[in-house]
Amino acid sequence: MASELQKGKKKCQVLEIDPDETKLKFIENTATANNLQNYVKTFRFGLSDTISTGALDKSMHAGAWFVKEGQDFALKPLDDIISNVNGRFYLLKLDIEGLELKALRGSVKIIKKHHPLIMVEMSSGQLARYGDSLQDIRAFMDSLGYEKKWSGGMDELYEHRTSMNGNKYRKNIFVIILVVVLLFIILKK
Repeated sequence: MASELQKGKKKCQVLEIDPDETKLKFIENTATANNLQNYVKTFRFGLSDTISTGALDKSMHAGAWFVKEGQDFALKPLDDIISNVNGRFYLLKLDIEGLELKALRGSVKIIKKHHPLIMVEMSSGQLARYGDSLQDIRAFMDSLGYEKKWSGGMDELYEHRTSMNGNKYRKNIFVIILVVVLLFIILKK
């Protein structure tokens, strides 16, 4: 991905949204070290379907931190943040330890407008923490016109039914990758 971004053939931007400042600094430093700082923007908040606040429960390893009640950072709908996307929204990647359905609900306008590919972490235990289930996510995706195209580990990839006969999003790609998924930039360099 790093080499593709550097070639300039794709007008692409990676938006990293994470409430943890340390992870964001790591992403920014990684982008700078790979001369990708013009392609990566970071935002310090968490995603949800309403505006509120939260704190991170850091009682487990960094990949399993989750949002709990608190005042440490803002929780916002993605639709409120990125309402004026220039170009196409290509991929929405959600790995946010149980808040996936709430983040999807807060992204409906962008999803309906751009029909991005959507990759969602599917962990019943994490979803239950917020009163949601795997079936809730699958029903929500179906209601938006999406079908599951792939699953591996705990992730499922969904594609909108209208884009299954050829991908119309290859120009002006926008990628949102949540949590620490940008680590693959280091590996591709």
